[in-house]
Amino acid sequence: MIFSSPIFLFAFLPVVLLAINLVPKKFQNTLLLIFSLLFYYWGEGLYVLLLLLSVAINYSVALLFETKGLNRKLMLGIGVLLNLSFLLHFKYAHWFLTELNHFFGTDIRTSATHLPIGISFFTFQGMSYLIDVYRKWSEPQRNIARLALFISFFPQLIAGPIIRYHHLESQLAERTIYSARFVSGVKRFIEGLIKKLVFADGFGRVCDQIFSMGAGELSFSLAWMSSICFVYQVYLDFAAYSDMAIGLGRMFGFEIRENFNYPLREKSIRSFWSKWHMSLIQWFRDYPYYALKRGKLHWTGENFRLMTIFLLTGLWHGANWTFVLWGFTHGLLVVLETGRWGKILNKLPVFVRSFYVYFFVGYSGILFRGRDIEQVWMYTKAMFGFGSAELGASFFYFFNAEVLTLFVLAVLGGFGVFLKLKEHSLKLIGLSEESHSYNILEFFWYAALMVLALVVLSKNTYNPFIYFNF
Repeated sequence: MIFSSPIFLFAFLPVVLLAINLVPKKFQNTLLLIFSLLFYYWGEGLYVLLLLLSVAINYSVALLFETKGLNRKLMLGIGVLLNLSFLLHFKYAHWFLTELNHFFGTDIRTSATHLPIGISFFTFQGMSYLIDVYRKWSEPQRNIARLALFISFFPQLIAGPIIRYHHLESQLAERTIYSARFVSGVKRFIEGLIKKLVFADGFGRVCDQIFSMGAGELSFSLAWMSSICFVYQVYLDFAAYSDMAIGLGRMFGFEIRENFNYPLREKSIRSFWSKWHMSLIQWFRDYPYYALKRGKLHWTGENFRLMTIFLLTGLWHGANWTFVLWGFTHGLLVVLETGRWGKILNKLPVFVRSFYVYFFVGYSGILFRGRDIEQVWMYTKAMFGFGSAELGASFFYFFNAEVLTLFVLAVLGGFGVFLKLKEHSLKLIGLSEESHSYNILEFFWYAALMVLALVVLSKNTYNPFIYFNF
């Protein structure tokens, strides 16, 4: 069940909202937990038991931290390994054994295992709880239903943002659903719905067609077009899901931290990563990076730590050498920017730095999207002028008026132009956001956006979320 599907919009969500507002406040967590488990069961069936097992492991290990005579560090290690065992089995085992067979010429039998949706997200959240309790940033949660809700909360269960336990701990115990927060949640959800259905899916249809081409059909222009379109697809797709998750959280009284903050207007890869998928990079900073810097490996240099974190970030996204290369590329650029190259970059004109970010983010999009090294190499050759196809009418077939409009609007939106235009317009006409007239205009604006979203939804069947695969 995805947020932009009719079954969610017209059945599941209305029922949950109605039920939450009808029950006494003390039962809201329990009801949200039940609906969250039903939400996961709808898409993954009995794999919901894996989710419950994750809750049971983290709940039990955290309580063991208080048991006298037990080594807390050993308990943490066991807990982290148990969490990681889910990822190792479902996400990496087949890939690892396949590569092992290929490298050593062995014949270890292996078959691909179904990857439960959202396993990377709820596993990281479980580890967040364990590490927070171990570090004494938080107290062990003795109410297992609260912990289960933290790990399985359906708005961000299957594609984030990744929530750290110490950020949500107090809200699990006490929160208020008031009208202003609820309305802001509805508006944020609608914004995400438009990003997803109109923009991300619009770019996605173009990307899918171009990426299905063979080497003989792929020109220089199409290779770069597909790359840039994919960057906007994955950005808007994931940002849309984050918007909807944050909006849904507000409807239920939770404040979930932001996940994107206009990353494509940044002027370096380092600053790009401070605004892109912030919950993931902050998770790696607070836990693995912190452990490398403060633990027994404190002797490791900053460059080593950065490269390690970005290689792990690549692997987190998928069991494929393309993701490893993607993480390595971004890690290398971040490392270079911490040294002399960063000083040179800061002295360059703004438009050159913007081009630099678009160039490398665009190229690395091929590493992210490519199904294997062979396809990545095919695109790399085409992107640098060594492909076998010539510029032809096919480029203008894809780069039509619809795509041009989407691209212009996406670029302007990505640079925050529309937000500044809104602020300027309100100042020009002397209208305050607290005024009654503004509220009326805003109501009709969001109503029109919702109608547009429903019209697009009724016409299109293309409706995937990319990060469901991770």
